Amino acid sequence: MNDYYNEFDRAFNVELDAIKNFGKQYAEQIDEITDIIGKLVNCEGLVIVSGMGKSGHIANKISATMASLGVKSIYLHPAEALHGDLGRVDSKDLVILFSNSGNTQEMCKMLVQLNKMHIDTVAVTANVNSYMYKNCANKILLPNVREACHMGLAPSSSTTLQLMIGDALAISASKAKGYTKKNFARNHPSGALGNKLSIYIKDIMHAGDENPIVYIGSELKDALIDLSEFGMGAISIVDHSMNLMGLITDGDLKRILNKKIDVYSCKVEQVMTKNPIVIAPDELAFKALKAMEARKKQISVLPVVKDNKVVGMVRIHDLFSLAI
Repeated sequence: MNDYYNEFDRAFNVELDAIKNFGKQYAEQIDEITDIIGKLVNCEGLVIVSGMGKSGHIANKISATMASLGVKSIYLHPAEALHGDLGRVDSKDLVILFSNSGNTQEMCKMLVQLNKMHIDTVAVTANVNSYMYKNCANKILLPNVREACHMGLAPSSSTTLQLMIGDALAISASKAKGYTKKNFARNHPSGALGNKLSIYIKDIMHAGDENPIVYIGSELKDALIDLSEFGMGAISIVDHSMNLMGLITDGDLKRILNKKIDVYSCKVEQVMTKNPIVIAPDELAFKALKAMEARKKQISVLPVVKDNKVVGMVRIHDLFSLAI
């Protein structure tokens, strides 16, 4: 079993060394990289990313990251490009080509056609003597690195560096374009990430007849009946203008019973929690979860308040059910 781990550790550190060494070199290409980022930001067409084999998988991921971060992008398979998909490319586009050797046959054939079409191109390669490096208008030179594969053959360290460069380009261009969390949420409406950024408290809160309230001055026994019937885990105490005065939770009920308080003679204001933590209806739902969990004792219910008036209630279960 140690042999398994030793090989894992060796491969991991080979790639880590490649990253560290490249970190010392890429600053020498600051002018080239800056120009390429500027072209990404100002591209009037699409940023088309391409690669063959393992570099193709990296290119596809980078294109997806760009699209995710507000840089309009598609992936173009070089073999398909040579069989008609070059029709996707327009003179306003920027094409980024990934190839460690820079001499991959399909990539070079495609580059010949791109240059005939007067398309702006970027080469990301480790070979300064390659066809791609010599014939692309823009280029980023990667170091020749040892692949982590035990045979030194399978693309691993080289593709890790390609991925890092592509992500850094996408992220830099996104920031320069002024891409915001609001934009990000629009492009990610589904899944846990989308829910975190696009669902607001007002979308999920229990309001109207589903919002348990009782008026200040009410008897505790009546409040406890409502607390049980609503099954929300809490009930808001309000005045007749719906201003929040306090909160009684299931946890408070346990403390009341432990103290042997006479629920038939007690008023709600005698046992309620004053100034409870609240959330506004226009806040993102994930902020409610943060408010509930950022305490020594986790709370499971928050009154929803606007201008100090109770408009609803949100439960931690509602947030969990939406995978927030």
